[in-house]
Amino acid sequence: MRHMRIWIAAALLSLPGMAHAQARPPACADTAIRFEFQVTMNGGELARWIVDTTVSVRPTPRVPSPANIVQFAVDTLGLPIPWSFRVLRIADSSLIAETRRSVALWRFHPATVNGCVVRQLVQTPVSMPATGQPRVASNDVLIRVRPLAGGSVTLADFQPDLPAVEGPFECTGREVFDPNMIAVYAHFPNASDSKATVVVFVDSTGKMVRYAERRGPPIRPAVPPGLESRATAAQVAAAAGAVRSTTINLSYERGVANVANRGGGQPDQFASGSIGLVGPIDKFGRPFDRAARVLIQCEVKR
Repeated sequence: MRHMRIWIAAALLSLPGMAHAQARPPACADTAIRFEFQVTMNGGELARWIVDTTVSVRPTPRVPSPANIVQFAVDTLGLPIPWSFRVLRIADSSLIAETRRSVALWRFHPATVNGCVVRQLVQTPVSMPATGQPRVASNDVLIRVRPLAGGSVTLADFQPDLPAVEGPFECTGREVFDPNMIAVYAHFPNASDSKATVVVFVDSTGKMVRYAERRGPPIRPAVPPGLESRATAAQVAAAAGAVRSTTINLSYERGVANVANRGGGQPDQFASGSIGLVGPIDKFGRPFDRAARVLIQCEVKR
């Protein structure tokens, strides 16, 4: 069941372009966070940033005496671990503030040691390209995401292909992602006949940090029975893309909502904008209310 929850979290939190990710080696049994030298001394490969021109701040190559340096850990899925973010050197406070917002969007090829992926501590200078990221005055922004075949629309024009699943639901577990965050899982109407999955992330105080919802059939990678935990990222992505789904992601920290219709042989659609234009809106199934219901019924406790 644990591997199923990891698939769900990965599918719900991935950016639209991540559906095309390459297969990764299995995660090492050792979950320790390694320094760079601990990776290279064992003949491993360091975590590498996946170039993304849509983000406003980016990791930069090593240069002598960089002015702004940050540190964070990258997990075995290639995602920065939020609680690990630290500022090591600061010369431009506005750049560092933008870095804090951008790091959640960065994706990496995870570090590998002895044929399996490991968590690695990354220390990197950061910079903002001269072009930067377009600043849009409207709260309802148009985000162009190249990997999506169907293109982007505004939140006002976006229509979920799959409606919200109302009624009862089943709490199906919790996952500890780090000392300061847990994920709570729920299936609508239940795990055996799931038509929608909701994951609510809360911090150590019980405050909601992130909300993720996927409407559609369960993700079932094409692997022999009993080997589900060995499914590769590519197999999971292929299974997720084989059927039509609607996803809703809310970042309470950044105040941003992302919604998408994907897969099933149809053009993909993606829209992004203010969390207030999605969370309380009937068209999107009022995810603010749904998140509160999940936390209350599943009795989140530390």
